Amino acid sequence: MGKTAIFIFTLINRILKGEIKGDLSCLILCHTRELAYQISKEFSRFSKGLSNMNICLLIGGDPEKNQIKELKEKPSPNVIIGCPGRILSLIKKNVLNLNNIQAFVIDECDKMLNALGK
Repeated sequence: MGKTAIFIFTLINRILKGEIKGDLSCLILCHTRELAYQISKEFSRFSKGLSNMNICLLIGGDPEKNQIKELKEKPSPNVIIGCPGRILSLIKKNVLNLNNIQAFVIDECDKMLNALGK
């Protein structure tokens, strides 16, 4: 959990300092939904009590309509944590726009790249 905590704390710090601003400004991409869920829980734990942290988990296995609703709610999330399949699905449906992404993390990048080669 050490590496995960480092990038979570870094993102939280940059958001609090105003270096990262706006809706849908951080994207954390994970190779499995279990990892995405774990990171979402840790991000929520570390940012507890911070009113300007709004996290949205976008993974398969959960109803897409609920995630679409969450993306459209105000305030919109500033941190998206998800898996490539669901992220691509929502982009193709014009529900998710990543034009404002200012911070992008690929967690366990080596495993995600290995999965592409299979």
